[in-house]
Amino acid sequence: MLLWLVFINNNMSWVRNTMYERLKPLVETYQEGNALLLGGPSQITNYLSKDIKITVTNYPEVDMECTGYDNETWDYVITDQCLEHVKHPWIAVKEMYRILKRGGTVICTTCSYNPLHSVPIDCYRFFPDGMKALFEEFSNVKVDTWGSKEAIIDDINIGRNRVSEENQIKYLEQDDKVFPWVIWVVATKKAIIHNKTISKSSLKRHKKTKAFWGPKYS
Repeated sequence: MLLWLVFINNNMSWVRNTMYERLKPLVETYQEGNALLLGGPSQITNYLSKDIKITVTNYPEVDMECTGYDNETWDYVITDQCLEHVKHPWIAVKEMYRILKRGGTVICTTCSYNPLHSVPIDCYRFFPDGMKALFEEFSNVKVDTWGSKEAIIDDINIGRNRVSEENQIKYLEQDDKVFPWVIWVVATKKAIIHNKTISKSSLKRHKKTKAFWGPKYS
């Protein structure tokens, strides 16, 4: 609850708080390597080790569909609430796979519900089956959501910024899988492809992520 109040008082988007809370324990296990943020900065990097070198990119300088980076450059690729703004998200996901090292991790968050917000365009809304399909080339794909039918109705009627603190906290404690608002995926690039080996550090990250999620992996 403390984290939620901090977000609310800082006027950040409170609807993302449960998502960040659930991602935090996993992200805190990442201790080494380099991370690429596509589409701007993210709260997620606050949980990364200081030993991880973070590179933040913005559109249009770096296009998610064609980043310009070499193959297998990054240990982590993170994009937070951007995929809905990409014309061809299936191409963007393939690009993430291409630039990610074997055994590396991708974290991609987006929305299942939101009013139109063109930055500079707004193209899609995503659900769990769609995210699993987009990331099917990856392994250890974990998709999760947060949602609240009441929160969505409030957003339609009065706008999320007018929802009282009391109701914000109440809604964030809900977890309506039929009416998701935000959705995210954590996945790894296959550690071994065509019998080719990977570095010990990449394999270690791959095993650590799998151990964290356990039987929840799909």
